[in-house]
Amino acid sequence: MPLMNSFQKFGYIALLSAGALYAAAAIAGPPILFDGFTVNSGDITPTAGSCADPDGGGPITIVCDTVSDPSYIADDGMLQRRVTVSGVSAAIDGTYIQFVLTDPGVTGDPTASPFSAGRDNLDFTNEDFVKMNSRVSGIASKQTLVESDFITPTLENRFFNETNYEFGVWANNNAIVYPWVNLVQEISQVDYSVDPLNPRQTINMRAEITSNGNGFTDNLQVDLSQEVDLADPNAPTLGGGTQGFRFVKAVGQYQTGPNPTDPMLPGGTNGGTVTWVAGEEVRALWIGQVIDQASDSGGPQTFGLTQYSADTTGPGPFFLPITLTSTLISFSNTTAVNWNLLNLSIFGPVPTLPVMPMIVAPTFAASTPDAIAGTIPAGSAPVGGTTPVPLPVPYYAWTVSGGVFTVDPCPVGAVCGPAIVNEGGVYQRQVTITLTGFTYIQTIVTDEGATGDPSAGAFAINSLGFKSENFVQMNSTNQGIASILDIEEQDLAYLTLPPGALPSTGGQFVYSTELKTGWANGGPLDNRVAIDQRIIVPDFNFANTSSMDNKFSLQVGLNQDDKRLDLSSAVGTVTGGNGYVNPIMFATSRVTGAFQGTTRLLTDPALTAAGTIAWNQYDAVQATWIGGEYVATDPAGPSRVATISYTNLTTGNRVESTSTTTTPPDPETWVSPFSTPAPTYNASYIPDPF
Repeated sequence: MPLMNSFQKFGYIALLSAGALYAAAAIAGPPILFDGFTVNSGDITPTAGSCADPDGGGPITIVCDTVSDPSYIADDGMLQRRVTVSGVSAAIDGTYIQFVLTDPGVTGDPTASPFSAGRDNLDFTNEDFVKMNSRVSGIASKQTLVESDFITPTLENRFFNETNYEFGVWANNNAIVYPWVNLVQEISQVDYSVDPLNPRQTINMRAEITSNGNGFTDNLQVDLSQEVDLADPNAPTLGGGTQGFRFVKAVGQYQTGPNPTDPMLPGGTNGGTVTWVAGEEVRALWIGQVIDQASDSGGPQTFGLTQYSADTTGPGPFFLPITLTSTLISFSNTTAVNWNLLNLSIFGPVPTLPVMPMIVAPTFAASTPDAIAGTIPAGSAPVGGTTPVPLPVPYYAWTVSGGVFTVDPCPVGAVCGPAIVNEGGVYQRQVTITLTGFTYIQTIVTDEGATGDPSAGAFAINSLGFKSENFVQMNSTNQGIASILDIEEQDLAYLTLPPGALPSTGGQFVYSTELKTGWANGGPLDNRVAIDQRIIVPDFNFANTSSMDNKFSLQVGLNQDDKRLDLSSAVGTVTGGNGYVNPIMFATSRVTGAFQGTTRLLTDPALTAAGTIAWNQYDAVQATWIGGEYVATDPAGPSRVATISYTNLTTGNRVESTSTTTTPPDPETWVSPFSTPAPTYNASYIPDPF
């Protein structure tokens, strides 16, 4: 479908930042509520009443462009319009650009529950609001991602991710009250083998992280939970059971209630009492489990654990944090004890064991048997060119100082127009390619007042915490966008350290997204979407504390079947010095469709000690490795274990091998087309610099 209006009719082209992460809050956040639209075969239509005050009252006027306005621009999987607000405040009143991006050709309602019929195949949404003509820059954006894989005809893995981000005075209004980043991630497994119309959820894991470092206080809330059905529907005589887990951590503005004297867990270990004051880091942990082994005449086996801890500043040199912990274990009651003892909502709702079986609504695809009849189908041979399309101007050919940009000389073969805007962290101009005559709008966005070099490495002295750049082609039947966005964020523990130094505690987050559609994509092996993310969470203050280095990479080719996903993590079981001691390390690599160009025969060298599998070109294949070293008192030294598995996701064939060795627990093999270099184990893991 062609664009409904020419980009030339619009003065300030949208400050597109496809793939960003972002949040909303009352009075702050977006000028209108997120997800106020539906999608039908790629046509995005605002819903009735979506152009309204999010707070629902007051002398506020909001006007949104309609389809008849010249600045209303729509395409397959894209909508752009102006939203004008008045009657709020000088910081918030003004005109905003709303930009909505979905996959092309999809249908669904973003407000519907993931995996429901109403959601249909709307698997990706990105919605941005950017304020125009303002010295107070900022952005409010929301991104959702829904993924589902049937690893067998009746067993489904589900993944849901929703990230909100709000930056700038108008977007979060008051950084000490409203969250800056909010992330919700949920992973579950659904079994259709017993009753396809009423599938049971065998495992569900959920994580919600809210962060709001305001430059003075580390404000963070983490809520992790898990529910597991321990029954085997194919072997009911073996009995079953259920398990629940919940961990909550709050610090800074999210921990507002003191607990000076009340015993959290009377009779618990470590004295049973944990004290803290508002703002200090507090943690709550609960595990509940009931196992009913049918052949066990002793009946159900019950276990419950409740634990509270706090890092409080006590007496001593330099007022170093002191960790206070209280733990209560029960073999007769799974209840979380005193979860919110002081009428505080620090730890949220009291956790309880799930009711089994956990019945969930079937996916929309589940009503179509062909969609789940097999595993991931084989891809097909790439058609068309595979050479990436050159950009009119290379990405990041500029620097910025105080929000004002200096661009590199225009490359040979291009004519670069004067800046349409160059202030407040925003730059825009036209670039025309002499040979083709095509004209592009180049837009750059950074934080207001930013100074730095976009080519500098993450967390370098002159790096930029937020940068986005994109190109939109004008007056062409082959529409599309080339867009790149990078975010880097670190908590306060890093602020006084030189670049590359490891802190005593804290975390670093880096996120990068590149999008190329239409004219910008060169073919099946030229990534349409590329996402890279890394999170480091070190904590070197206390022994027996887990630390983490997590890396995620996703490439999506011209078709949804063409994907490469690589995920790795190192989680230390003990900390000390500048590294993680005895980590558990994990790596998985999945390659599908056009990205999978290798063939493997059964006669090739064995993949594992347990055997081998074969695959054809374009089959979907996956390799997974986990290695661990566990300190033991045995004079022979520590215990080690390594597991490697290879799966042909197209045929369902799989081979797995587990070994205990006296050497580092590296994978037995690691072959093409999986990520390179092969993963290796290091008993003292030091994170690589960004």
